Amino acid sequence: MKRGLDGLGGNAILKSFQNPPGYPKDGTYADLLFWHLEVWRTRPDGSISKRGELPWDEKSFLTELYKDSKNTESEGKIFRNWIGETDGGAPNSVNASKVADALFGENWKNSIFEPWGNDLGEARKRSGKGKNSRTITLDAAVAELAAAGYLSVVISTNAHQVRIDRPHRTHIASATSHDVNRITKALLKGGVYGRASELATVDKFVESRMRGENDGLLVITAPAGFGKSALAAEWCCRNITVSKYRVAKHFCSVSYPHTTTSLNDIHAHLRKQIADIYGDQIDLSRDRDALVDLLELEPPNGQKLVVWLDGIDEARETVPFFLPEVLGKNVCVIVSARADEGVTPAYLAPWFPDPKAPLPRHDLLKLTLLGVEELVGGLFQANGLALPDGLGLRIFNSSEQGYTLFARIMTDDAIEAVKKDKIIDLGEAPESLFGYAKRQLEKLEAMKEWPEIQPLFAFLTIAREAVRVDEFPELIDRSVFPKLLPHQVSRWFTHVVDDQRIRPELLSFAHQKLSEVFGRALGTERRDAIRKLCANIAKKSYDEWPTYAWRHLPRHLLDLGHKHDAVNYLANERFISARFKALGEELAPAIMAADWRSWLLWGLRTNFESDAQINLLRHLRLWAIHSQTLKELATQKSFGHWRQLMQDVALIKKTEITGLIHPQSKFLPTSLTGIDRHGEFAKGIELNDGGGFLSWNRDCTLQIWKPKDKEGLELGKHENKISGALALKGAMGFISWDMNGVLRLWGASGEIKAVMHSQEEWIDGVLQLENSAGFLSWCNYGALRLWSAAGKQIRAMRSPESYISNVRILSNNKGFVAWGYDGTIQIWSGAGRKKPLLYAHIGGVHGVLVLEDGKGFLSWGADCALQLWGVTGKEGPTMLGHEDRILGVLELENGTGFLSWSANGTLRLWGRKGEQGVDMCGHTDSVLGALVLENGAGFLSWSLDGTLRLWGPKGEEGVEMCGHTDSVLGALVLENGGGFLSWSLDGTLRLWGQKGEEGVEMRGHADSVLGILVLENGTGFLSWSADGTLRLWNTTGKLLNLWLSPNGTITNVVRHGASDHYLVLFGKHIDIVHLPNKPMFQ
Repeated sequence: MKRGLDGLGGNAILKSFQNPPGYPKDGTYADLLFWHLEVWRTRPDGSISKRGELPWDEKSFLTELYKDSKNTESEGKIFRNWIGETDGGAPNSVNASKVADALFGENWKNSIFEPWGNDLGEARKRSGKGKNSRTITLDAAVAELAAAGYLSVVISTNAHQVRIDRPHRTHIASATSHDVNRITKALLKGGVYGRASELATVDKFVESRMRGENDGLLVITAPAGFGKSALAAEWCCRNITVSKYRVAKHFCSVSYPHTTTSLNDIHAHLRKQIADIYGDQIDLSRDRDALVDLLELEPPNGQKLVVWLDGIDEARETVPFFLPEVLGKNVCVIVSARADEGVTPAYLAPWFPDPKAPLPRHDLLKLTLLGVEELVGGLFQANGLALPDGLGLRIFNSSEQGYTLFARIMTDDAIEAVKKDKIIDLGEAPESLFGYAKRQLEKLEAMKEWPEIQPLFAFLTIAREAVRVDEFPELIDRSVFPKLLPHQVSRWFTHVVDDQRIRPELLSFAHQKLSEVFGRALGTERRDAIRKLCANIAKKSYDEWPTYAWRHLPRHLLDLGHKHDAVNYLANERFISARFKALGEELAPAIMAADWRSWLLWGLRTNFESDAQINLLRHLRLWAIHSQTLKELATQKSFGHWRQLMQDVALIKKTEITGLIHPQSKFLPTSLTGIDRHGEFAKGIELNDGGGFLSWNRDCTLQIWKPKDKEGLELGKHENKISGALALKGAMGFISWDMNGVLRLWGASGEIKAVMHSQEEWIDGVLQLENSAGFLSWCNYGALRLWSAAGKQIRAMRSPESYISNVRILSNNKGFVAWGYDGTIQIWSGAGRKKPLLYAHIGGVHGVLVLEDGKGFLSWGADCALQLWGVTGKEGPTMLGHEDRILGVLELENGTGFLSWSANGTLRLWGRKGEQGVDMCGHTDSVLGALVLENGAGFLSWSLDGTLRLWGPKGEEGVEMCGHTDSVLGALVLENGGGFLSWSLDGTLRLWGQKGEEGVEMRGHADSVLGILVLENGTGFLSWSADGTLRLWNTTGKLLNLWLSPNGTITNVVRHGASDHYLVLFGKHIDIVHLPNKPMFQ
């Protein structure tokens, strides 16, 4: 048999597929068998992945048919009779039964395949010897399907090879509709309580729209677990029941990722519902275009249409705005998504295209005490139970003052307790969701089955989407049978089973907030689950990887803090090729771009480290190979993912990607010759108190450069590659460390003072204690060591249950704070005594700021929260409000509060005790940095959106500073009221007035400006760029001089003693630049 279709994509075999065009229902047995094997490529489970990865051929079909039989020659001859290639007839009854079981599964008589199986049986009766010729051909059968719209893309390569990308949208919509109805049913189970006022608000808006009093688009937002989707389901069902409005609804849900989360799912499902109302015929035009056309029209026969799209935050990619400029009369659209009050995340931004004319928006809040009492009372009444006194207030407090999801769950717990005459236990010590989750875990741990169930439970807290049940053996080394799970466990999960047995079973937590809270309660067990998952997958060959691993393994490696392991996959040609094959060209680019966006956020925290550029560019080249050429790629939809990634992260070198090169300067630059000392890319630090400069690299050597020296003095070598160095305060010298765990203490003149053996395999960082009292070293797997100023070990400290990503020293050496990407914080006293482990942030701790008053510290993490702590680890206020990753925090002058900024373009002011102040909205993309203006005049921020913004001292929005055409990478305040200087990915620098007035644009660099150095005497600036040039400017923005790197790279520029000496690192070379008395360019 020759290979037929490459896979149909989507959920192809549905009830509506029983008689697709070209299906040879009345043909011979050979016609039907050929159609199933070559045209439709029927598989027992109907799965797309198996039909794509395991196409039927003669050998594979016979293997399935005869199992252990070895007489393949005889079997092949018989098979060729059946398929009409020879003169024999159809199979006997025994073999016919085997064929049907192989095609449709052993229980096909009780499934949707039964009509097809019966058709085969009827064809066998009329297809005896000499009557079983094949009358259909592959090309003709495929062409008929395509002409009827069942297939959207058909590419013929020869007479026997045809590729079909996906089935027609009508059938996608059928599967999606089935699952959306299941989502709706689950949301309405038990009723919706406490939201009467919100339902009335929606009613009022819709009625107003139908009177023509508003534009017809409403956005509803709420944090996770506030009941946003339940509100949508309740309103839609109420109005469908009373037939007041025609309602078209769609719910995106990660519990049903294969049918509800793609743009195809959303557009096709909404189009199908709306087309039914308008009487539109489903043709082959794009669903999105058809939606725009239909929604521009008034519904026929006086009907009133309401479209409700819920959960776009759970969509596979950003859902673009797909409405016409003006909605048709009697048409209303409601979009609901997860977001904090007043915050507009990136996935909502397309729905607010004009910030100056915002759309109507309703922020759903927690339930009030009355709302919780209504919920509790209603559910108790529905179960015929008397309501215990004060229970509503208890649940209100335990659910963090009306967190809807948990108020509902706690009420269900209370009902079960009352039914069994037990004490109602809400885990009220402390009164929090964390306390409740801890109490529930204690109950689960008391079960005898828990040791077997725990790996599953822990894994699902870290799972990024619903997981196929048949993939659990590869993911957690054990099989899972959801129907056999005890109710105490299964109550927390959503178990998706396709009644028609087409799509795989899926298992996930019933709500994302549940997985977050239980993940925090599990503590280190959650991180262990990630570690075990990564270890299980790493030991398998690519052929054995489950789909979940292809989609999410790199980001789980990032969860562990293993960024180098993650990039080893992302920049690996074999991985890219295999991933494209496993996920397909429609999905793979979006997944890969999301992985890189997560990985490169590490670069945002480390000033865009250079290896991020190198690895991303390498990946992009490899990816382009698998998508033919960049020129062709630019016309493909998937290229948009990368274009957006370039804009978001601002790390792509434009000259490499687009071939665009800025006009070269008319001046002839001075070439830097460079001193080749290290043989690899050199790194360096400026020594304190004008002591010169230290350079090193992984060639094991260090060199010290004293002021005015033209060459460095080579010091003693490390025995292994040097990882880093630290200049000591008070001109005491410096300390260096290598990849063998050895530290070396050096004097100011480069003499060796001590060799310190840490016993660790490597060292990730070193800090000097206050008052030069000694040093602290650490490695990321949980080991720290305290050293005296003379280099003697004082104490070894270890936290085996916590990965360490960074460390801070508390004021006056009162202790040390270490944190990791497992979400924990570990504190040691100044003497090295370990305090209890703190479970700080779900998903990882991203930073810690030690407070100036020495009374504690502030942490922030992947859960978008900030948390205040005392020096002993006592938990202070939790500061909630950010909707996206927090990229930076600073403490205000005199400890009066804090300023934080985020990846969704917002900044927030907080009081000293964590009180939330003003939300500072204005940027449309990630805020990369902020600074406090002198004399409490306010703040300056800059962003990936290419703008800077001035803010008042209380967060009042001031001037928007526009001018850069790409992301702003940094800014500084000039002395003596000189205004501001900014630099950008677009290769320019800009001077601004004190009030944000646009000044001089300083052009010349042909690529991103990587850094700025203000001259000591304040007479100008040095800038260096990815184009390999160093440029000198005066304070009015005039170019005075420029130097060119011989190998096109400048990695850093630092002062070297006197103010007119600047030492440049580029590649393996080092050069000292003497600023001229006279400028080269007048």
